[in-house]
Amino acid sequence: MVLSYWDLWFALVTDADFDSSWDRMIEHFRSARKTGFFREDAERKLCHLRDLQQRLQQATIEISDIVSQTDPSPAEFRRARNQVLKRTPRPSEWFDAMRYTPKKTPLRPCPARVLATFS
Repeated sequence: MVLSYWDLWFALVTDADFDSSWDRMIEHFRSARKTGFFREDAERKLCHLRDLQQRLQQATIEISDIVSQTDPSPAEFRRARNQVLKRTPRPSEWFDAMRYTPKKTPLRPCPARVLATFS
């Protein structure tokens, strides 16, 4: 399966901070989406998370499979947490699932960009 840095960061943060629970991470972004300041950022990240979750389910890959094939340093964990939970990505960093949210284009498919392959 092909994964991007965003995919890896989401998997690392979900595993470390949300006990490998997609539902807990989704709830985090849903609650963040309710606040005005980070509403659009949370919507974009929630769309990416849902897209990643669907791709992993189709490939029958678990979060633990991804995390077990990486050896992230403490600095990489900090970077993943910062990217996923705190920082708002610039438009040039958006992947298709972030760019084409249901509110922007409800019927457009959201293919992912390629960065790395995990098996």
